[in-house]
Amino acid sequence: IFYCEGLGLKHFWKPLVEVYQEFFGLLEENYPETLKFMLIVKATKLFPVGYNLMKPFLSEDTRRKIIVLGSNWKEGLLKLISPEELPAQFGGTLTDPDGNPKCLTKINYGGEIPKSMYVRDQVKTQYEHSVQINRGSSHQVEYEILFPGCVLR
Repeated sequence: IFYCEGLGLKHFWKPLVEVYQEFFGLLEENYPETLKFMLIVKATKLFPVGYNLMKPFLSEDTRRKIIVLGSNWKEGLLKLISPEELPAQFGGTLTDPDGNPKCLTKINYGGEIPKSMYVRDQVKTQYEHSVQINRGSSHQVEYEILFPGCVLR
């Protein structure tokens, strides 16, 4: 279930699109039958834009497995998933042992990434530096290439 509530423009940026492309590419190449179906719930008005960006990178088989549920999405989920396996938040009967309808012990909902977890600043301090080179001078820099596809800027 791809729960799209809160999906906005901040989610449609090039690196994220590249992650989705790589994810679906790996899924299709290595695990073609792993995806039984993907149910899109609470799709915003921006969803068709994002989906149309992704379509060219998806095989026809994968596109057939993507089901966008409309305003009666809870009924749609119950047609495909038994109530005992579906969290109460999504219209089923499954809850956590403490009664939480979101089933947080079974599902990681994600959310905002704290700035302390951002990699960019860590990479900058470890690998990036700037140097001013005077006319007629030279400066040699050595870098260890950690993995294929590294980009030098």
